[in-house]
Order: sequence, then structure tokens, then C-alpha cells
Amino acid sequence: MAPFEPAYADELAAIMEWALGRVLRDGETAPRPDGWLRDETGGAVYLRLSTHKLGQPGRHLSEDQKRDIINGAFWLRPPGPACRLFIACTGVVAPEAIAAAGQTVQGQRDIGLLAVTPADRLNAGWHAADRVRALGHADAQPHIERLLFQASRNAAIVRTTDGRPLAPSWIGANLGSGLSEMANFAFRRRDLKACRRACPALEIGDLQPHHPGIRAQAVMRDGRLVDDFLIRSTARTIHICNAPPPSATSAIPAARNIRAAAETL
Repeated sequence: MAPFEPAYADELAAIMEWALGRVLRDGETAPRPDGWLRDETGGAVYLRLSTHKLGQPGRHLSEDQKRDIINGAFWLRPPGPACRLFIACTGVVAPEAIAAAGQTVQGQRDIGLLAVTPADRLNAGWHAADRVRALGHADAQPHIERLLFQASRNAAIVRTTDGRPLAPSWIGANLGSGLSEMANFAFRRRDLKACRRACPALEIGDLQPHHPGIRAQAVMRDGRLVDDFLIRSTARTIHICNAPPPSATSAIPAARNIRAAAETL
């Protein structure tokens, strides 16, 4: 199910145009490789609307803005070059957020305003892209990271929503580099949970700070990146030329295969 919480009628119109196509799909269409939200397969659509009357903005949504609305968020007011703060709002609180962004608060200028429609799809896209990156596709980038790339990495976020306060709080985890590794570094319990997928016996005391490394990836003569193991052997040696995912260098099944090959030398 795809949930939405638009603030204005033109946002609702863009969502309805997309939703009618989604609910009519038969579920047999193969999703695009970069389609983190699997919209091609179809499904239900949920709209959270309000009876609160809002003045409608006199604007024309571009195709890019419509696409951003469907993906979960768009800039109502892009952050300026001096932006040190931006507001993320959802639903009927948009007018109050717009009024706040238009003011200069304690020396804050160029305040950005991000309309989230809703956080669920942003969060789903973020986690889906994160899983794809863990498989070795480092260029996978979810919608929320593309949006926050326009904001300063030092900008603060003010989140406002007519609902559960923690609903959009995860957005802050993207600010900065937008990489989950940053959150792992800051929150050791989160890092431990990720590490336990490979080694369940790990404890919090086993995780120690260390300098970050650079991931090397083999490149063929024609310029193609090697996305899989690249193993070359001679009569007396075995060369592991490429092991794409960082976890592959400590994967026990991979070690068994290399050991079996070494025993045949």
C-alpha cells in the first residue's frame, strides 16, 4: 500500500493521476532495477485528508515536482546558499510551516521548506536503496538523499506534522553525507545490529573505532567496473583481484572456495 498525505489540491491531483494507474496494474509487471518502491507491480493507495480549509496556492506544478510528490517529498521552498535550517512539514500544517520559513528567526536566512507526502515512502526508498548498496551497488541513491544534497550538511531540521511526532524523525539520519555508515558510527547499537547479520556472536564491546578505509574495485581494460569476484590463478598462486562487497573479504563460504582451489595447486 502507498500512503499519502497531501497539503493542497494540486498535490492531491498529481497523486490521484498516478494512483489510478497504480491500482489498475495486475501485479505481474517486473519492477525497474532502480525502482526502490516497486510501484510498477501495482497495489493499493491510502490518502490521509483533512476537513481543515486551506487557501490554495496559485502555482503550476512541474513534472519534476509531481514526480517528487509521488516519491515522497519536494521542496516547497529550496534552501538558499546561506541556509542553516530547513523545515520539513506534512499535511495541513503546511501554511504554518510556510509562514515560519518566510520569517527571519534569530539571524536565520534562506530557510528551506520541504513538503513530505509522506515520510513512509521516503523511508521505504531509503532502506531499499541501503539494501542495494550493501549488495555492492554504491551508486544507488534514494529520493531523500537527492533532495538533501541541496541543503548544507550542517543545516538543522525542524520537523512538523499533524500526527505522530516521531514519524518524520528518521530524515535527520540522512543529513550530512546521507550514508547509513554515518548513523552506524554515531549509534553503536545500530552498528552492532548490522554487524550481527554476519556474526551473531558479536557484542557491543567488540566494536572499536578505527580509521575509515578506501574500497578498491577492479576495472577492466575497457573501463567497466567488476561487480563480482575476480579470481586469477597460475600454476603456483591464486590472486583475488576483486571482492566487491566489503563483507566478502571475511565471508566464510568465499574463504572455503579459495581454500579448495589452493589445495589443488
